[in-house]
Amino acid sequence: MSEAEAELRASVERAAKILEDLVRDNKDVLEPDVRLDMKIGEIATLIALEKGEAFKVNVHRQTLPPIAIVVRTTWTLRHLRRAIAVQFTRKNPSLNIRWNHFWRSHVLAVDGQRMDQPPTGHNQEALSKPFRLSNYGAGPGSVLTFVKVLARRKRRSRAAKKQEFRETACE
Repeated sequence: MSEAEAELRASVERAAKILEDLVRDNKDVLEPDVRLDMKIGEIATLIALEKGEAFKVNVHRQTLPPIAIVVRTTWTLRHLRRAIAVQFTRKNPSLNIRWNHFWRSHVLAVDGQRMDQPPTGHNQEALSKPFRLSNYGAGPGSVLTFVKVLARRKRRSRAAKKQEFRETACE
């Protein structure tokens, strides 16, 4: 066995020990929610829920039953999207969804405010930094819904296209 393999094996054993310690120390609180297919981060999020550092939100899908997701207070929209993808894939393993395509055509909304726009009270320049979910008004028991995004194409007349072609061809 090479040195790299031995190091990897030791890392895996340390991670397994940490997981066992987390579950053992919080067994009375976590027992109904812990599943065998959970990752260390998910168990840590459940512990944060019990400590008040996280909360549950419900993601309503039009005709399908809602999904309850545990969200940390420091999470951004990117973290929430990843958690939704993991939860949905776990519940429907036979479906193969291209999440990048899905997020291009759908947006999450809380209380009618789309989460792809800056939160109320923030200006357009603030979009360069990611906002926490609490900035959008998401809190314990919030209901998030999916909103379909309609693609808007810039339509140009045939004359404008010809003019642009002429300008680029002459250069």
